[in-house]
Amino acid sequence: MFVMHGVNRDGRRYRDSWVDHSYQQQFMLVAPEFDLDMYPESESYSLANVISESGEVNPAEQWIFNHIEGIFDQVKQLTGSSAETYNIYGHSSGAQLIHRMIMLRPDSRIRLAIAANSGWYTLPTFDQDFPYGLNGIPIDEATLRDAFAQELIIMLGSEDTDPDHRNLNQSQRVAEQGSHRLARGQHFFEQARAQAETLNLPFRWHLQIVEGVGHSNAGISEAAALLLGSR
Repeated sequence: MFVMHGVNRDGRRYRDSWVDHSYQQQFMLVAPEFDLDMYPESESYSLANVISESGEVNPAEQWIFNHIEGIFDQVKQLTGSSAETYNIYGHSSGAQLIHRMIMLRPDSRIRLAIAANSGWYTLPTFDQDFPYGLNGIPIDEATLRDAFAQELIIMLGSEDTDPDHRNLNQSQRVAEQGSHRLARGQHFFEQARAQAETLNLPFRWHLQIVEGVGHSNAGISEAAALLLGSR
């Protein structure tokens, strides 16, 4: 089980918040930390280093998604695990990373992905340039078909509705997705479902709203752990 930290690059804190869940649900916990020295800008992490500061598309081998796949191989080698797939959870900026990984690297070995309380989204459409949409990067409808076939849970706190949250992207382009995280997550899911219907593609993404939880990793991870335990 991979747990991806948020904007504060606090992998240790995320690890600690999931330790009890890992014992209860009997899974191996992996919490990578992508520090500020390597990825100094907040969006170089949440956008997975797909594009440079100038907007140019970086070589695919530099995308963070590939590092996650490499860490999985290292963990298997170090532990002797025979696992062929892994689950992955991310909150806030970590959720931004995960939903983009599902779309851009659907060939990854993820079994179940949970993207919780993402601040904003890359829409699975080709009418906007990346990072707002999928135009301008090496992805096509066949890739999108594989992405929709992956199991992705968009998990949202019902109280994550602060339009002035200090870490919420307020740019005009992003604001078109909604005024707060709950609205943006709902918008993303509906756009994805509509795109799958338009292209007549199987769709394995799901929306789950966690009642009474705001922008809290600790709060929403309880629901995520219960979901994992039921799979």
